[in-house]
Amino acid sequence: MKRIGLIVLAMVAIAFFVPAGMAQSTQVVNINGYVYSGALPMGGAKVQLYSWDGKNMGNSPMKTVTTKDGSTGTGSFSFTNVPYDSSKTFNYVVKAELNDRTAYALVHIVPAQKAGEAAKAEAIVLDLAMDSWVTDLTGTVQSGNLLDRAIGVQGANVTIYERNQTDGTVLPGVKATAVTDMNGKIEIKNLPYGLYQAVVTASVSGKNYQEKVDFTAYQQETHINAIMSQLMLATPTPTPTPKPSGSGGLFGIPGFEAVLALVALSGTALFLRKR
Repeated sequence: MKRIGLIVLAMVAIAFFVPAGMAQSTQVVNINGYVYSGALPMGGAKVQLYSWDGKNMGNSPMKTVTTKDGSTGTGSFSFTNVPYDSSKTFNYVVKAELNDRTAYALVHIVPAQKAGEAAKAEAIVLDLAMDSWVTDLTGTVQSGNLLDRAIGVQGANVTIYERNQTDGTVLPGVKATAVTDMNGKIEIKNLPYGLYQAVVTASVSGKNYQEKVDFTAYQQETHINAIMSQLMLATPTPTPTPKPSGSGGLFGIPGFEAVLALVALSGTALFLRKR
């Protein structure tokens, strides 16, 4: 009986302590990226990881690495097994530095999307030739046609709103606007890092359409793709290229060469007759 009692006590202790230990287990991610200067990958750049409290970065780096330099992987860097707080949108700041030029990006961690998957940090691209703390936003607005039949929507209005970094709710006030070009593309420069929602509206053949796209600006360049699922546009039929006529003749006059030949023959016959 005493042995059974001890076993029961041990089972109770395990049931009590194990969940608590699991709840306290540290979640980690790997943070990977590249450092460029324009189109050139930069080996030998110093890359440092700093804490981020939502407004300011820490005073001292937590980790420091150097980008690779060589025939493969030039400009790449990696921070492995970095702990993170899943309640925060941005946990860290990554700073790259080379030859007195610097670039900054926020670390955006995406939660697991389904069972069996792990959270991951979005890959980072730092450009020493660009401004930091703001992103150049590019985007494409397309029709809802399937696959390669999707068509860029011209003249669509794109309005950018900021979202709360804690709960993702849309905040009042417009941050930026743009209108798509003939190919359905937009460009908005110098949008501060943060969470946003793009509201896309288009009017086609008297009908109004709307789509919303949530996105995160955490580095110097950001791209969004808005599919207007309810808007179907007819695929334009290519205009056939006219082929040149075989009887076009000289100067584009049909049979002109034949007329010249007849005139020449007539002249020859007249000359022979006179002789």
